[in-house]
Amino acid sequence: MSRSTLLTPATKLFRTFSLATQYAERAKQPSSGEPLEITRRWQAGVARDNRRKFAAGVRQRRQALSLTQEELARYAGLTVPDVVEAEAGERLPSEDTAVRLCWALDAAVPQPMAA
Repeated sequence: MSRSTLLTPATKLFRTFSLATQYAERAKQPSSGEPLEITRRWQAGVARDNRRKFAAGVRQRRQALSLTQEELARYAGLTVPDVVEAEAGERLPSEDTAVRLCWALDAAVPQPMAA
C-alpha cells in the first residue's frame, strides 16, 4: 500500500493549500533579471492553480458528503461566508480556516459502528 493511499481526501486538500501558500510566498520574493522574473511568474501561476484546486476540492468533498455550506460552516466552527469564500477560490483562506475546513470534511465522514 502506497503512502498516498493512507491520506484522507481532506489531508490531500490541505497539501494543495500548503503548496499554494508556499508558491504564493515565493512569488512575492523580489527578483532581478529575466530568468528570475520568469520563475516568479511561474510560481505565481502554480500558486493560483493550487488555490483553485483547493477551492474546487472543498466544494466537491462537501457535495460528496451531502453537506450544505451551512452544515460545513457549523462543523468547522466558521461562518457561512468563510465557506463561500473558500469555495470561490478568489484568494487563499487563512491557514486556520483551511485547517478547520479540512478537519470538518474528514470528521463529517460517518464512521462504521464497532461490533
